[in-house]
Amino acid sequence: MKLLIKQRVFSWTDTYDVYDEYDEPKYFVKAEMFRLTHQIHIYDRDRNEIGMIKQRFLRLCRLLI
Repeated sequence: MKLLIKQRVFSWTDTYDVYDEYDEPKYFVKAEMFRLTHQIHIYDRDRNEIGMIKQRFLRLCRLLI
């Protein structure tokens, strides 16, 4: 399956629409900013959350020290 990711330009947060090879919407991705942890939420086309990716800010700082 091939997927096409399109970023929504006029949005307050980083949001992406994901389409299949038939140009049908499959997923919706929204990144949360303004938090100590960076989170990316993945939704299906009915807007049910199907996954989340979380990066801890403090763990990143420990690597830099």
